[in-house]
Amino acid sequence: MEKIGSYEILSAFKQTGSGTVYRVFDPVLKESLALKVVRHSDITPAILKIFTDQMAGLKKLSHSNILPVMDAREFDGKPGYTMKIAARGSLSDHLSRFHSDPRALAKLISTVARAVQYAHDQQLIHGNLKPANILLDDGDRPLVSDFGLPIQAELSSRDDTNPGSLPYMPPEQFQGYEQHTSRIDIWALGVILYEVVTGQKPFLANDRSHYWHEISGSEPARPSVLVKDLDPYLEMIILRCLKKDPARRYQTAAQLADDLDRWLEGNPPREYRLPLGKRLTFWVVKPFNVLLLISGLLALAFFSLFVFFLAGKLIPTLLKK
Repeated sequence: MEKIGSYEILSAFKQTGSGTVYRVFDPVLKESLALKVVRHSDITPAILKIFTDQMAGLKKLSHSNILPVMDAREFDGKPGYTMKIAARGSLSDHLSRFHSDPRALAKLISTVARAVQYAHDQQLIHGNLKPANILLDDGDRPLVSDFGLPIQAELSSRDDTNPGSLPYMPPEQFQGYEQHTSRIDIWALGVILYEVVTGQKPFLANDRSHYWHEISGSEPARPSVLVKDLDPYLEMIILRCLKKDPARRYQTAAQLADDLDRWLEGNPPREYRLPLGKRLTFWVVKPFNVLLLISGLLALAFFSLFVFFLAGKLIPTLLKK
């Protein structure tokens, strides 16, 4: 049986833009794992240094929503790592299901954002967040995978070898690894929200040059244009993630998670308010608020009739005196 290192190759699990994922058997653990080997013509010593540093940090992470790396090293000069296989695949396999349930999507991305924040607190940036890297276990618990591997985004920013990640990259990510901050992950989470809610990515391009033209020269269509009756506060959250200037996005993943939680509770984003007219319209169209408004108007009408009736009785009496 063919091997990679000490692992027995069971099958080629899937091909990605930056490498190959194999289903392998670990003879020590006696179980099947996923092994990803990054295959690229531009694996330089600097790239390997990034990989080594990131893996050292990633192995220290302990979070229920981050898929742990079990083994990370070089395989024939190529960086690789093993991880457990998620029972239900990735978010990319369930886009239609979450598209029809925005609340479930908001809850999912809030959970992911808090996992991302945990890693940011450990000085780790993902750099390649996308639906394929949000795995789901058999209880729909999200597990962020490929965490701490900006090596893949760095490679994809150099050429078109990884077009699958391009739609999730913010403008500053094209400037090289040294320009990466935690806010590139905020952008990617916004793209994921936009994509699942609307059914399409905010910027459509097949290669790096076309994508750069799109992202630098235009704004995405507002989600509410693509989705009828979309909650305006959810739209605000999505669009704030997609600000071209990183300083205008959410500054932390925790802030994004907090606003998603506020939306799930029926509250507006913390720092955003709709114009008064839109707020009133949004408030009125909610079924419960319609009933509340009708009840209030009826109560006001009855109170007015009571005052009118009382005035009709009292005024003649006072005039006689």
